[in-house]
Amino acid sequence: MIIAVNQTKSNFANEFCINYDNKTVYNGKVSALSSLRQNSLLDLNGNAVLNTKRHPSFVRQKVFGYIQSAFIIAVILVIIEFISNNILKIVYSGCFVLAYGILTGFIKRKRKRNCVFNAENSEIAEFYQHADGFLKWCYIISTESKIFKLYTRNISSYEHISIYSDGIQVGQIDRLRHMTNNKRNYTLYLLDGQKDMANLLSLFVLYYDSMNNASRGGGTLGKSKEWSWSYSKTNKYYNPTWVQIHFADDNWRMK
Repeated sequence: MIIAVNQTKSNFANEFCINYDNKTVYNGKVSALSSLRQNSLLDLNGNAVLNTKRHPSFVRQKVFGYIQSAFIIAVILVIIEFISNNILKIVYSGCFVLAYGILTGFIKRKRKRNCVFNAENSEIAEFYQHADGFLKWCYIISTESKIFKLYTRNISSYEHISIYSDGIQVGQIDRLRHMTNNKRNYTLYLLDGQKDMANLLSLFVLYYDSMNNASRGGGTLGKSKEWSWSYSKTNKYYNPTWVQIHFADDNWRMK
């Protein structure tokens, strides 16, 4: 199954058209104001099928992150103040900063948390970024019956997100980082055995766009090109031949 999530309105609005195997089935909406606002998967009549709402901890983590950064900067300034007077204080201060960073940052288990609600306003899933080891982050889609781990990798002009379930890759999201009029287009490749998760994964694309790529508060016309490379422990989860093996008839990257 191939799902195309293509942006139709950009700059001061973030709206998407969502096609399942070349048939338009849904529209999508990402807030043009803030990542704190909800993202919605809509039917063709404009009714919400699924939407995200920020988890109560989302705002607290943002505020705490600012306080944490300010605290660490203050400690560093103290170290600089005493650098020429007392080496022992420098060592103690450095150890304290490192311990504080580990306890409050590196092992923070969940961030960017959003709850997922269906049309009946019942919570059915959760999206968040998860510390999958030391300095090793992934995204999580958690439902009552399934857990997906999603690992990102940037290679030149492409952005890839590999989707795993029970240690096996079951999907991949690709985005060409070249844009026209600031419109972003994603392609979701999903194995047939995961078709029941198509709506939820389509909503995840909107959530991911909101958290990482959405344009807000400005406008761009014309063509733009971006290049990026990621260097992370999670790079190993990207299989460059996975799409070619499972979707041999689709060669959009070679066009």
